[in-house]
Amino acid sequence: MTDGSCILLIQPLHRPASRTYTQFNSLTECLQTVIKLHEEHLKNVFKNEESISYNISQLMDFIQDISDILVLIFNKELGHYEPHGRRFVKSKIYGYLAYTATNKNGKNYYF
Repeated sequence: MTDGSCILLIQPLHRPASRTYTQFNSLTECLQTVIKLHEEHLKNVFKNEESISYNISQLMDFIQDISDILVLIFNKELGHYEPHGRRFVKSKIYGYLAYTATNKNGKNYYF
């Protein structure tokens, strides 16, 4: 899979009004945004803490607890977006974090 255009569809709460979508130039940017959503959630929960840390299982639990999450990835060969669900998002975030933990060269993570 190449790192191309994608759309994140997310409904963080059980209320339909919480539905949003964001378009990204790459899946890497999309995954970074999901991670940032988790970090913002932690900042809201632990408002009075100077620093906050978390582990991968807490991030995966956060993604699991999101009411709905879907990533649409543009397939250039077929000329349309292909849907990928929660399991895909969790798998790609895990791979992205493993890659960034071992490769500090600043290159993008390509799937």
